[in-house]
Amino acid sequence: MGAFAPPTGRPRALSAFASRDFRLLWGGQAVSFIGDAAFLVAIGWRVTTMTGSAGSLGFVLALNSAATTMLTELVPEGYLARVVSLDFFGSFGLTPVGYALVGAIAGLFTPAQIIAVGGALGFLLWLMPLSFRSVRAAA
Repeated sequence: MGAFAPPTGRPRALSAFASRDFRLLWGGQAVSFIGDAAFLVAIGWRVTTMTGSAGSLGFVLALNSAATTMLTELVPEGYLARVVSLDFFGSFGLTPVGYALVGAIAGLFTPAQIIAVGGALGFLLWLMPLSFRSVRAAA
């Protein structure tokens, strides 16, 4: 058996940081993760101040965890990256479009009507991938 040579230079675990593209990807993911964590704290804070109930906070956080768990458990591994990308795009990428549309029609309808229509559209967007035969076959 050959002798074990000690590593030289930069540790292998950090060698990926030599690539500018990887540093940009890693930095973007780090900022995204911090934003996700801040969002959960903000949601928790808001729910607690609105209801004064720890049970409501637990319910909201449980729903968030259930949605993530269902996504990773029910979507086949070969499709998971695409489904998660579409989910994030629908959730975050289209948010400014939603703000612009709701801002334009906010004076025309009551808040309850806007929320009902927004919820229905969100449900349809969530349901839309099932219209593709390949997605149904994979499920």
